[in-house]
Amino acid sequence: IRRMSTQRASLHVDGMTCPACEARISDSLLRVKGVSRAEAHVQGGLVRVEYDDDLATLGDLKAAVEKIGYAVRERKSASTVIAL
Repeated sequence: IRRMSTQRASLHVDGMTCPACEARISDSLLRVKGVSRAEAHVQGGLVRVEYDDDLATLGDLKAAVEKIGYAVRERKSASTVIAL
């Protein structure tokens, strides 16, 4: 059994203006291998992501959002969740 190390990151996304943007960004992040949760919020332009850092990096998350036309500024949180 592989131990999964889940990281949490908050990304500030510029250009997110409506609920459709939220859905598009969340869907894009959920397609990144290792991402288990992605929640985008128009208000504040904040996206919260949980991911397995053995499978994905912050660079992967940023690239997924930038690929669909949004600019990203990282706001990394300090928490790590270990799951068995």
